[in-house]
Amino acid sequence: MTGAGGTLCSVIAVDFAKQGHNVVLVGRSLDKLQKVEEEIKAFGGFAIGAACYPECHVESRSHEEDLLHLKEKVDCGVDFLTTQMFFDNRLFYDFMSRAVGVGIGISPSNPTLGEQDGRSCDISS
Repeated sequence: MTGAGGTLCSVIAVDFAKQGHNVVLVGRSLDKLQKVEEEIKAFGGFAIGAACYPECHVESRSHEEDLLHLKEKVDCGVDFLTTQMFFDNRLFYDFMSRAVGVGIGISPSNPTLGEQDGRSCDISS
C-alpha cells in the first residue's frame, strides 16, 4: 500500500506492480489516482483505495463538497476507502451517516474505534 499523491510514491507503486506485486493506492487527488491507476492496472494491479475525511478535508468548504469529491473518486474506480485518523468517534458516526450513498466500504483507520464509548459500528453499508 502506498500513497499516490506524490511523485515518489507513484513511482514506487508502479515499480511494485511491474514486479508482480498487488498494489493499493491511497490518495486524495483524483487526477493523480487515475494516472497511477492506469499504469498499475497495466501491470496486473487490481485494487485502488482512497482516503476519506470524517472531519472534512481542509481544502473542502463544506461536508457536502467533501462528499462530492469522495463520490468522484468512487465513480472513477476506487475499490475501498480508508479514513484519516480521528479522535472523536461521533465525527466518524456522523460521517458514515452522510456517506451512506457512496456505494463502497469505508474502513476506519482508528484502531480504538468503539472502545471509547462502548459502541461498535457496522461499516459495511
